[in-house]
Amino acid sequence: MTPTLPRYVSRLIFSLLLLLGPGSGAMLLSQETITSLNNLYIRVTGAGLSGTNSVIVNNSANYTLFNTGDTVLLIQMRGVESRVDEASLGAVGDPQHVVGSPGKYEFLIILSKNDLSHTISFTKNLTATYDPRGDVQLIKVRTYSELTVNAAPYLTC
Repeated sequence: MTPTLPRYVSRLIFSLLLLLGPGSGAMLLSQETITSLNNLYIRVTGAGLSGTNSVIVNNSANYTLFNTGDTVLLIQMRGVESRVDEASLGAVGDPQHVVGSPGKYEFLIILSKNDLSHTISFTKNLTATYDPRGDVQLIKVRTYSELTVNAAPYLTC
């Protein structure tokens, strides 16, 4: 029996390759010719509570590029702020304000968008809470119906 990676691990590896961009040494081809792997992302500005199925995003030009049925990665980019306290040398650099867990992420599928409130809803509820004060991003995960990886250059990690 040949060991296989769980689906979520395979998806994460593929997403990371896409996030690294053209300098990663990977060349991906499909029915559509890919000339660059520019990431599409948007900043989450509200909501993101565990057990709910939506977030509020900012009104950037990228908002229109997120559509129903798209697979997205919701990720917390920062989470702890440290401030230097000169009066107390023993506490210098101690975390003083926690606003989330950096690196926390979920793959989701967009169910709908509300253009007035800039709310994006997902097909399932969030499993964790994301705090927008800690730079939360919604990144579009590109998907293809057919994918061919050329033998040269080689796919490397």
